[in-house]
Amino acid sequence: MKASYPLYANLEKALENSLSDLPTTTVSLSAETLPDVQAGSVVLYRKFEVGEVITVRPRANAFDIDLHIKPEYRNLLTSNSVFWAEGGAKVQLNGSGLTVQASPLSRALKGAISFDNLSGASASQRKGDKRILYASETAARAVGGQITLHAFDAGKLAVGMPIRYLGIDIGQIQTLDLITARNEVQAKAVLYPEYVQTFARGGTRFSVVTPQISAAGVEHLDTILQPYINVEPGRGNPRRDFELQEATITDSRYLDGLSIIVEAPEAGSLGIGSLCCSVVWKSVRLPE
Repeated sequence: MKASYPLYANLEKALENSLSDLPTTTVSLSAETLPDVQAGSVVLYRKFEVGEVITVRPRANAFDIDLHIKPEYRNLLTSNSVFWAEGGAKVQLNGSGLTVQASPLSRALKGAISFDNLSGASASQRKGDKRILYASETAARAVGGQITLHAFDAGKLAVGMPIRYLGIDIGQIQTLDLITARNEVQAKAVLYPEYVQTFARGGTRFSVVTPQISAAGVEHLDTILQPYINVEPGRGNPRRDFELQEATITDSRYLDGLSIIVEAPEAGSLGIGSLCCSVVWKSVRLPE
């Protein structure tokens, strides 16, 4: 029989066989710049608190952050877990206006680290035995999903503009750059990991959807406050460069339909999509 036994601070320490005053390290992260966190900052999984930051240690070219995840939540950690730093408040100005997302006071003072399991995220996003801590959620979700859109006018584009398919956000624009040598604008965008395989392919069409005013009325009225980029998936080989199309969401619906050219001596009141020039067959209106 033993003469002495360790006395643990609590049940969690006993289960982990730890006599240290600090919680045990569950996972270690590496960041290129000092994140807005400190010892005691919370660790969140989809905004739910599951742990805390133990230490932040500077190195020559990076910072190491040790995290403690509570035992009952460690099953949430997988090879597809991606981490990012949460600031006290998020302020973004883009085509949709000014957006301010405030955090709870405790999180605003100490910061936080969030993580999520992103389908398709590469498990090789590591630095040695440490996982990468990204500066923002957008950067984290951009893992492996960057694409480039080429346009000749940035008037309808904005950083943060969403990329949508059937009303679902599948990505967003990250940066806009003027390429003077080619007289064009390059929009660097990100597709969320679960959508890269489907949409980063040859034949995929990207087009800006904005309000359209014609004799038929106003189309895409919902985009007055927030224009977006519509995408139609292709079936070609993997690809990361695309031309931003002039076609609207309505045009792309009928790309596989029958195209007919008719001639008239004058245009008169004809117009794209106008009621006066609907195509009718047996009293049934067909696509223009």
